[in-house]
Amino acid sequence: MDNSISINFESNHSRDALTFHWSAFFKNNTIFPINQFDGAKENRFQEVIDNFKELEFFVLKHKDGKIQYSVDLKKGLITVGNIQSIAEEFLKEEKKNIRLIYFRRNIITLGLNLEQKSHIVIYFLGLQWNDLQGNNRKILLQIDQEGNFILGDL
Repeated sequence: MDNSISINFESNHSRDALTFHWSAFFKNNTIFPINQFDGAKENRFQEVIDNFKELEFFVLKHKDGKIQYSVDLKKGLITVGNIQSIAEEFLKEEKKNIRLIYFRRNIITLGLNLEQKSHIVIYFLGLQWNDLQGNNRKILLQIDQEGNFILGDL
């Protein structure tokens, strides 16, 4: 007998459901910039992953344009708004093999009857690299829907 519970939530990844939208920019415009949304169509993040070797900049921008986070994969820098390199103590060292970290988590609160009470999206953006000794290093921003962030190294 199957005792599993199946719950289907409406997946709403529309432009209005997400507070931040991403854009990816590639070397020498070999690939046109990929925006998360082109009109009503949502592009898959897999397109960025598939072309990662050509990726130079990744931008996460609030849908109202009030704040923007960017990752420079050439220099290994993170920028918030116009503040260049928000974490100098983490980011000033020489880096090799710089990689992008980007994902989002959905926090869904359910009621007693398993109805959805709330849905919050948290965005994670950062860098991973190897230092000169070959150690793997990371720095990550945790960004809420209003644009507030927590910075940490892992």
